[in-house]
Amino acid sequence: MNQIIFAIAFAADKHRRQRRKDAQASPYINHPIALAHVLANEGNISDERVLLAVILHDTLEDTDTTHEELMHTFGHEVAKIVAEVTDDKTLPKASANVCKSNMLATLARMPSSSSWRTRSAICAISSPCRLRIGP
Repeated sequence: MNQIIFAIAFAADKHRRQRRKDAQASPYINHPIALAHVLANEGNISDERVLLAVILHDTLEDTDTTHEELMHTFGHEVAKIVAEVTDDKTLPKASANVCKSNMLATLARMPSSSSWRTRSAICAISSPCRLRIGP
């Protein structure tokens, strides 16, 4: 649990000046927290490495965080998972959207243990994830 709290603090610091593109311009950190909440509580994902990667999944893509920094701070396996779901920013937007669509199709065929990746891709492609607590 301490690593998860540390990952939230790490990601919150890295995303501290970023806002979502939703109507409320909500703090960016809300997205990875909401995704971790959905996967832990609705998807019954309890693997700490997976939850850490979910919380950190946009740090490589949208902040100055490096792969080496993630490896040093959270370990090789978490850094590898984060790298696997990071968009290639060198591609034009149209190509990136095609890649996201292809990634979603590939992720949908993965075993259920990888279902968090599908949810992450859906959240990245569609409107921002909303944290829903309760019925």
